[in-house]
Amino acid sequence: MLIIADRINSNTASIRNAIESRDKNFICDLAVFLEECGSDYIDVNVSSCRGSEKDNMLWTIETLRNRVKTPLSIDSTDPDVIRSAIEYLDEKETIINSVSGDPHSIDGIFPLALERKCFVIALAMDEKGIPPSPDGRLDICVRINEEANSHGLDTEKIFFDPLVRPVSVDRSAAAVALSTIEKLKCEIEGAKTGVGLSNISYGLPSRSLINASFLSIALYLGLDAALLDPAQKKVISMIKAAEAILGLDPYCREYIGYYRKYLKEKEGN
Repeated sequence: MLIIADRINSNTASIRNAIESRDKNFICDLAVFLEECGSDYIDVNVSSCRGSEKDNMLWTIETLRNRVKTPLSIDSTDPDVIRSAIEYLDEKETIINSVSGDPHSIDGIFPLALERKCFVIALAMDEKGIPPSPDGRLDICVRINEEANSHGLDTEKIFFDPLVRPVSVDRSAAAVALSTIEKLKCEIEGAKTGVGLSNISYGLPSRSLINASFLSIALYLGLDAALLDPAQKKVISMIKAAEAILGLDPYCREYIGYYRKYLKEKEGN
C-alpha cells in the first residue's frame, strides 16, 4: 500500500507558521523525518496560509525538492496552483490531490495530469456535495473515470477516494466508506482506491487505534493508498502485518524487516 505522508498541512498551526515565516529548517527537518519513516509520497497542502496559495506552494516545494528524494503530492482545490506546482517540479511521479466530479475541476485537472503523466486522487463528490450512500459515491467515481478516459487518462492513474468522515459525528461513516471501496473494486475495472485516514478518528481518543482498525478492514477490501501520519507506529505496524496476512508481502519480507527495525527492541526480544 502506498503511504502518503499528510503532515505538511497548513491546517496545523506549526506548519502554517513555518510556511508563512519561510522557516526552511522546520519544513525540511519534518520532510526528512517523514522520508525516514518510509513515506512513498509527501503531501503538501498550504491552503490555510495567509497570502497567495500559489506563492506559498512554490516556496514549499522549492524548499523540499533538494532535501528529500520522496516524490510529492500536490494538494489543492485550485487547478492554477496545481499547474504551477507541477510545471515547477516537472516530475512524472507526482500525485495531483485532487479532482472531483465538478466539471470545472475535471476540465482543469485531467488535461494537466495527462500532459505531465501524473497520478490523480479523485474524490467521490461533485458540485452538489458528498452523496450519503455508497451507490451515490460510486456513481460519481464512475463518471469521473469516464471523463478521465475521454481525456486520454487511463484508469490506472487514478486513486478513487470514497471520502471518510468522522465516526464520532456519523456512526455509519466507516461503513459507507468501506462499502464504497468494495463497490469501486467490483464496478470499475482496474480501479485503485485511497483514503484520507485521519478523518475517521477525528475527535476521539487514541486515534491511532481507530485508524489502524479501519485500515485493517480497508486493506482486506482492496485499499491501495492512504494519506496518514507515517510516524504512527501502531498504524504502520498494522499495515505491515495485514499485508503479510493477505498475501501482499511475499515471504513476509516487509513485515520482518519492519519488525527488526522498529519493533524487536521495543518488545525486548
